[in-house]
Amino acid sequence: MKALLLLREYIAEKNKQPGMHQLGLGARADHSDLVEIYIWEGDVETAWTEAKNGGCYGDLWLRLAEARAKDNPEDAIAVYSEQLKPALQWAQQSAYEQAVQILHKIRQLMMRIGKQSEFVALVESIRTQYKARRNFIKLLDAQKWL
Repeated sequence: MKALLLLREYIAEKNKQPGMHQLGLGARADHSDLVEIYIWEGDVETAWTEAKNGGCYGDLWLRLAEARAKDNPEDAIAVYSEQLKPALQWAQQSAYEQAVQILHKIRQLMMRIGKQSEFVALVESIRTQYKARRNFIKLLDAQKWL
């Protein structure tokens, strides 16, 4: 408990100080370390609360979504949907493959909770928005989701 208190104090203090991020942007301490600790302890609910309140890095959001998928599929869908944006930001094959992997996870969860039509609408929207990216569209077509 004392370690968590010290970590919270460190985060609060860091957020008070002006700093420089490695990209030259103002740094803000997120709650990634706290989220990691709570996931490790198996306290997914508290990890979720920490991530929602203070943020965490992208891969940790994906781990958290995976952990929440069973009991809170809508939360996991929201996280995966948010992670699609950076994946689709880059016009390269590896990004397209990552986006398709994320869409697979979204599809599984949406099918499980009876939101098939919402998944179809999501894929159609993505197809329309990224129609100029032929290699990405080929990957989508290969999934035979529509």
